[in-house]
Amino acid sequence: RTALKDTSLPTGGGATGTSPVGILAGKSIIIILDSVHRRTDIFGPDASIFNPHRWDNKWKPNWTTYPFNRGVRVCLGKSLALTEVNFVLFGLLQAFKRIE
Repeated sequence: RTALKDTSLPTGGGATGTSPVGILAGKSIIIILDSVHRRTDIFGPDASIFNPHRWDNKWKPNWTTYPFNRGVRVCLGKSLALTEVNFVLFGLLQAFKRIE
């Protein structure tokens, strides 16, 4: 993306990352999703380790994760992926009489 006008981000600058960051018009802005998904201030000290239990009872959709990106640049395969997950999940549920 390219900034259309001079603006600033509220945090991310300075030695501690808490100062505002100025962005001049015409500058390119890139979000590195790999680093967003490994933020220890949000996900804890084990942010770089695969841990599906981190979502137990606390999943809140917000802008801290981008599994399929958002807005006009959303993943074209998002609907297909979610449909396939549901298909497999319900297939598993139908295959077993009891799940403990």
